[in-house]
Amino acid sequence: PLRVEPTCDRYMPCGRCPLMHLNDEGRTQAQQKILRAPLLEAGISSPGLEWVSGEEWNSLHSLELMAGYSDQGSIRIGVSAADGREVLPIPLCHLVTPGLRELMKTLAHHLREKDIRPFDGTGGTLKRIRAFQAPQSKEILVVLGTARKNHVLKELCLTVGAALPEIASIWAHNEEEDPQGEDLWLAYGKKYVEWEAAGLRLKAGPLDPFPAHPVLEER
Repeated sequence: PLRVEPTCDRYMPCGRCPLMHLNDEGRTQAQQKILRAPLLEAGISSPGLEWVSGEEWNSLHSLELMAGYSDQGSIRIGVSAADGREVLPIPLCHLVTPGLRELMKTLAHHLREKDIRPFDGTGGTLKRIRAFQAPQSKEILVVLGTARKNHVLKELCLTVGAALPEIASIWAHNEEEDPQGEDLWLAYGKKYVEWEAAGLRLKAGPLDPFPAHPVLEER
């Protein structure tokens, strides 16, 4: 009786929202059971936990994407599909913020326009994209993981940055030559974004961890 039709049309091929087939009550029951199971195994029978619910939609402020091709050979960006064999675009994902949804669409469009190819093991440039959006200012920081330096990367970053006012910073990282992530170069904007949480003013740059759900992190 707690089952519902999943809201997202990518529910099955994506697989990142495994409880979307349940209503609010069903999800809460399932999440509490998942959380309590290891505690019970450790002999903690009454943990006395307070359950805090987050925002359901538009609450995911960080995004990890990969670059690849469609079956027809078109350049696309998205997440790894549940089968692990294809790149699944998620431009209408209900969970990520509207700003990150616009970033996905804008970036995919300009990758095709400038013919910047995904890295396929031997050729191509772009491997992955990491982005996060600060909750109050709505500023977005983007890191492009590349396989090599490309003369049009700088032009891509300037074009994408100018297309979306929320983008504050775009970095590029040559992952093949620098697997440790130390050699990044600032391609557009400023070095970091800022936001406030629990009375503190925080900064985050391209190598810093960023909370996926800032509202819950603050609580």
